Amino acid sequence: MRGYRTFNPSPHPGDLQQRITIGQTISETTENGYRNDTDKVICRVWAGVDDAGNQKYRAADGEVVEDVLNFVIRYRRGIDAGMWVEFDGERRIITNVGHYGYRKQYLGLKTYRQEVVSR
Repeated sequence: MRGYRTFNPSPHPGDLQQRITIGQTISETTENGYRNDTDKVICRVWAGVDDAGNQKYRAADGEVVEDVLNFVIRYRRGIDAGMWVEFDGERRIITNVGHYGYRKQYLGLKTYRQEVVSR
């Protein structure tokens, strides 16, 4: 059919142009009862980045601004919500991991960074 475009939800490999680091923070309790946090790098991958905008809401101690970015990477096992993404010198928390068409080709990572603005 001429002029008709089909919807293709998968990104193009050429769109993955940003280098990101994915990792997790592992918390352990020492023998003295103190908490010891250790950062573990899971992988460094190429990603596509999409700005999903800012969200503002009020909290008890001021206004909270959430900066939301979505990343697309090639499919990998072992990436879960709660891990972090380091991009452009900032660490962001992964809140959601989604698949593109469930073909195990790409993963979508929804991330946020919080900033509290006091009154």
